[in-house]
Amino acid sequence: MQAKSTKMKSHVSSYMYSKGSIGLLIASTSVFIEIFILIFQPFQSRAWVNNDWQYLGWSIAMVTVAAIIMFISRFVMYAYGKKHDIPYWLFAIWVAIEMLIMTLVYCLALSLGFPEFVAERNMAFMHLYKEVFIGVIFMFFIPYIITFLALELKEKSNEIKLLKGEIAVQNAIPEMFNFYDEKGELRLSVRPDLVFYLEGADNYVIIHYRNSGKMTKEIIRNTLKNVAWSFREQGLVRCSRSYIVNITKVKVLRKVEGEVVVDFGDEKLPSITVSKTYVNDVLEQVI
Repeated sequence: MQAKSTKMKSHVSSYMYSKGSIGLLIASTSVFIEIFILIFQPFQSRAWVNNDWQYLGWSIAMVTVAAIIMFISRFVMYAYGKKHDIPYWLFAIWVAIEMLIMTLVYCLALSLGFPEFVAERNMAFMHLYKEVFIGVIFMFFIPYIITFLALELKEKSNEIKLLKGEIAVQNAIPEMFNFYDEKGELRLSVRPDLVFYLEGADNYVIIHYRNSGKMTKEIIRNTLKNVAWSFREQGLVRCSRSYIVNITKVKVLRKVEGEVVVDFGDEKLPSITVSKTYVNDVLEQVI
């Protein structure tokens, strides 16, 4: 099977909004904001309260608000991303909206909780919003970048391992689909004609194959992206964020309401919708 040329992806990798990345983002951002508020005391905020303990409590409240907003936003993103690819432009808008909402909440908190602060500076609400927004961008920019670089480094490390062949292959069985976990340990070997499709679930891959005449599934800890890369020239084709199909088992390609759907010719197996990002990859394999 001929190798396909590498295409520049137009969507954000799923690891950027996986459950693990959500936790990492919230934790790193919360710690940074807390440290920032305690050290730099933005808007001379220490003068708003009577003692250090009150200031600590106020800062923790601000961090908690940010954590709640991020959690809700990223949970929605995670749920949306399970069904759709998220293009870069949408991801950028999503992050911007997060910051705009946080700015609005902080401005309301300042206006209602510390009206004397606003009165002393004779600030109109939009002027206050602008100043707070600048502070929010600064507070969130650094932890966002650190989180992004950490996730990207981890992802690139996995790719390098695959490219260099560092995944152990000494136990691989020739002429079989050999599935490895994220540590490079062989977990399952199956004849190619028995594998139908693979399903991604966060950092796990569910392999659906036929065994003794019955459909069976095996779960291994790895990412769908890594598995797709490993089998890129062996007939396992990525067709959406959550699915890889064995193209040799596909019996029907049909178009439903503008979307391409693959069928395995078995009513017991699901029909799988091909996302627009991967339509050409799938069609190249069957035409």
